[in-house]
Amino acid sequence: MTQPSFWRQWNQTEPPDPAPTETPRATGHRLAALSAQRAENVSPGWAERAIALAALYAARTGTPWLMEDARTYAERQGLPPPPDKRAWGAVTLALRRAGIIESCGTGAARSSHGSPKVLWRRTR
Repeated sequence: MTQPSFWRQWNQTEPPDPAPTETPRATGHRLAALSAQRAENVSPGWAERAIALAALYAARTGTPWLMEDARTYAERQGLPPPPDKRAWGAVTLALRRAGIIESCGTGAARSSHGSPKVLWRRTR
């Protein structure tokens, strides 16, 4: 049974259809931004706090790290988890675009049964 469109928007059980010319990367960025907006709707200021805490984690960590490590740190500091963890993609993108972090390889993620995920390090 297909859910009504309003259900898809609010429940996010299925991602919205991409634009016909949208690349997979652009689709990921768009969905991360939508997830971050949803987190903002639930907890105003969420994105700004998440970015600040992830940047602080990057500044305090001397070795390459996974974004899930920064997420765990932020949640231990009192940041509420977003309704959809894809919101952390928008945080990662903001930090990378600001030149605060850069990718430096891959590492096994605990959150996805050891699948390889990007390792990050502080750039400044």
